[in-house]
Amino acid sequence: MSNSSSGTADVHATFSVDGPYDEIFVGDWNGDGKDTIATRVGRSVYIRNENSGPVEKSFSYAEHGDEFIVGDWNGDGVDTFAVRRGNSYHLKYTLEGGWAARIVHFGDPQDEVHVGDWDGDGDDTLAIRRGNRTMFMNGLESEKPVAASWYGLASDPSMVGDWDGDGRDTLAIRRGAFHLTNSLSSGRADAIVHLGSRGADTALVGDWDGDGRDSFGLRLDAIERDDSDAARGDDREPVDEAPAIPAGVEHSDGKPGPDSTGVPAGTVLEVHHGDLDIREPGTVIDGLDVRGYVRVRAEDVVIRNSVIRGGTAGRQDGLIKVIDGGASLLIEDSELAAADPNPGIDGLKGWNITARRVNIHSVIDGGHFWGSNVTVENSWIHDLLHYRNDPNHSDGSHDDGIQIQQGSNIRITG
Repeated sequence: MSNSSSGTADVHATFSVDGPYDEIFVGDWNGDGKDTIATRVGRSVYIRNENSGPVEKSFSYAEHGDEFIVGDWNGDGVDTFAVRRGNSYHLKYTLEGGWAARIVHFGDPQDEVHVGDWDGDGDDTLAIRRGNRTMFMNGLESEKPVAASWYGLASDPSMVGDWDGDGRDTLAIRRGAFHLTNSLSSGRADAIVHLGSRGADTALVGDWDGDGRDSFGLRLDAIERDDSDAARGDDREPVDEAPAIPAGVEHSDGKPGPDSTGVPAGTVLEVHHGDLDIREPGTVIDGLDVRGYVRVRAEDVVIRNSVIRGGTAGRQDGLIKVIDGGASLLIEDSELAAADPNPGIDGLKGWNITARRVNIHSVIDGGHFWGSNVTVENSWIHDLLHYRNDPNHSDGSHDDGIQIQQGSNIRITG
């Protein structure tokens, strides 16, 4: 479990839960301000008020197969359960069996549901997610949402927490790392947290130490996982996973997007560790996953079907840079994304460059050109990073889709 949502992981505690169980839930079951876990087996729920302690309370509720959700429905500071059946939500105000205290209706049966305190009034209410659109209720008395936001992609798992301690819950999505937003609006992530391995771990959200801010925990699902990484609070994704990218919005049909740019599906990539310094004219790079930077110092260099991730955190540079006067580059069907982003890392830099069907993201400037003979065709530049604190600028980072400082014969199309 981590007590940080600032971009690094500090492991607060690790523990195991004995015995088989169907589900695990997080909540403040006794009103002390700290979240702990509960487990469910069939109709039975088992409550712990200390994560490393014994079961302190158990009860049976609802029916086998019902979907359980957790929230503070009446604002008393104690989380309880609700059962979802279709678009009906049967709310309990106490941690015991028996009839529901209230039934509300919201959304459609196929909607993904979230629970949170969206307006900071102390009561949890509902939100539903359809694709990458989330619709929020600020009360349980109405069936109509009062706000909506578009955040992340439809394929991104999303979760809820109060990341900055202002009393209001907002969203995060998990795309490699966790991408947190502190407002119920579309746009860039406010913070990125690297923790765990998607596919091997299940993410939990809770205020583990009672400081008023939610952070992440991991349920380690994969038997073959090296648990020592989690125990150290390792904040790096496994080396063969894609780099973390900030939350964005769905692309529009007919424009460049994930299906028409980047490395074609099914391409097998060979990992290359370290920088590439290309000095041989006519060099062709095909099918590489480059864990470093690329410097082009020769004519007629070709890069295709490749991913360029950059390297050491803190270095300020372009993922690919054409840096000699007579050098030239054709890059096609490739992806540029900083694995260790910072306020000084751009995507494609230089001059004498032709880029076709390139997917560029997780950088400051997608393209940064200060010379002639540049063509960018049918490429997708998106999800650029912004830093409020940038050592290079007093007013925050100057992130641009494409920045052109000088030159002629520059063509941007599609």
